[in-house]
Order: sequence, then structure tokens, then C-alpha cells
Amino acid sequence: MAFFGLNQKPGRGLSREEASKREYFGIFGRKIWQMIQINLLFFVCNIFLFAAIAYMALPFFVAENTDFLNYIKELISGKTLLPIMYFIPFMFFGPTYAGITYITRNFAKQEPVFIASDFFAACKKNFFKGLAASVILTLLHYAYFVAVIFYINMSANRFLTLVFATIAGFALSFTSFYVYPIMVTFDLKLRHIFKNAWLMSFINFPRNLLVLAILAVVHVALIYYVSGIWAILMAVFLIAFSSYTINFFAWDAIEKYMITPEHREQNE
Repeated sequence: MAFFGLNQKPGRGLSREEASKREYFGIFGRKIWQMIQINLLFFVCNIFLFAAIAYMALPFFVAENTDFLNYIKELISGKTLLPIMYFIPFMFFGPTYAGITYITRNFAKQEPVFIASDFFAACKKNFFKGLAASVILTLLHYAYFVAVIFYINMSANRFLTLVFATIAGFALSFTSFYVYPIMVTFDLKLRHIFKNAWLMSFINFPRNLLVLAILAVVHVALIYYVSGIWAILMAVFLIAFSSYTINFFAWDAIEKYMITPEHREQNE
């Protein structure tokens, strides 16, 4: 097997019975090596962005625990403003994230895909939309964090503020889940992509909550217990795993609510 799917030979394919079933762990088991390939390709394409993130995060890892905790306390109390420069690298992941989304969406749909060629084709096709979406999503997340810190410290009723912040956080996170799957599936204007993603965040709420729980457990557990290993796994596996998980649980809702019978053949 060629690395990154170059010069691939056709696989055995799926039996009719296999193709009719979409099982999360079954697909995961069959595609785990390809997930590693696409994750490494994504990492290599964004090596300078990851280097910038690592450079900015390094002081937090080498600082004493007390220094880090003091910084977090000052941040939560509003005494320190969250620097936007920490978010800037994330603004440029969009085109390549469109590429990895296209690959993992096809994994979830159990459709054939060539890792390298399809990745770069999806990056090129969705370059400007992907870049614009990543800028918008990054700014929305930054504005969310700043607003939550501000209102928690200014509000007379912190409990009510936390309730609204939680609801807004769910809506923002779940909308983010759908932006790129919708982008690589339909030829829509950016505003329509975000509108539909926002609607899907509510329509498919139970599954969105399950996805958030899976990703939170995996990432938080690794960061808390083995942060060094988490960083390595982000480079080789976890980004593709997260994208696959999102696409697997999002696809049924996208197909049900957005792909009508007369348009299904056109968009497959």
C-alpha cells in the first residue's frame, strides 16, 4: 500500500450487507489506517500553523502550576484580556479542514475515496469558502469567550448568565460541527451554509450532544492524564478521528433533511 493513498489498488469492496449498515466502530476499524494517513497529511500541510500554536502554548507547559492557575483566575475574573493572537492560527485551517472533512464524510458514507488526490481536490474546490468559514468561526469563538467572561463578572445573576452561556456554547459548537460537512456536500453560498448549520445544530440536538460528549471525554482525558501524548496524537490521529465522529453522526440528519430524493443522485 502506497503512503497517503498514492497508487492505490482497489480493495475488496463492501458486500451488499456491509454497505447497508453504518456502524461507527465497524467503519472506524476498517478506516483507522486511512485516518492516520489523512491526519498526517493535514498536519504536514499545516505544519507552520501548528508550530505557531505550539510556540504560543509553550509558556503554559513550562510554567509552574501556580503561575498557570493564577493566569486562569485572572482571565476568568476579567483582570486579564484573552489575547486574540492565540486564535489567529486557527483562522487559516479552513481549506485543509474542508479537505479532511470531505475524506471523513466519505468514510462515514462508506463511499470510496483516494486520500491524497481527493483531499487536495476538496481543498482547492473549497479554498475561499473554507478560509472564510474558519475566520468567521474563529472570531465567533473568540467573541463568545470574551462575552462570557465579561457578562459573568458584570451580571448580578451569575447562574442565569451561566445558563445562557451554556446554551450559546452548545449552539456555537454544534453549528461548527455542520459548517464543513455542508460545505463539501452542497454548492451553497457561505451565508446559507451557516444558516443550515445553525438549523441542524437544533434539529439533530441529541446526536450533537453525543458527539460533543465523545470528543470531550477523549480529548479532556488525554490532556489531563497524558498531555504530551495528546499533542502527538493530534498530529497523527485525533483530528481525523474527531472529523470522522462528527461526520458519522451528522450525515443521517444531513441526508434526511437536506438531500431531497430528486437531489440525492446529484449530490452523491
